[in-house]
Amino acid sequence: MCTDARSKILDKLFIKFVNDDQDVISNELYMNEEQIRFLVRSGMHVGCHGYDHLWWNSLSKKEVEHEVVESKKFLNSINVDMN
Repeated sequence: MCTDARSKILDKLFIKFVNDDQDVISNELYMNEEQIRFLVRSGMHVGCHGYDHLWWNSLSKKEVEHEVVESKKFLNSINVDMN
């Protein structure tokens, strides 16, 4: 996987164009565990689209399987039923 190169490039672009703390931006863009649980308690269906947010068409079948399995593990770990 080219995760290391991808991360280095994204870090440089982030600093150059966003120029803000990555944690602050992440907190604004991504839901936290409690927000996901709230959706489920409110009757919403929650699914996953990948653990590392990689482009699936660039991954092997084994890597895609890993993305699905890890996503499901995460949701199960915060008590989100995937069935």
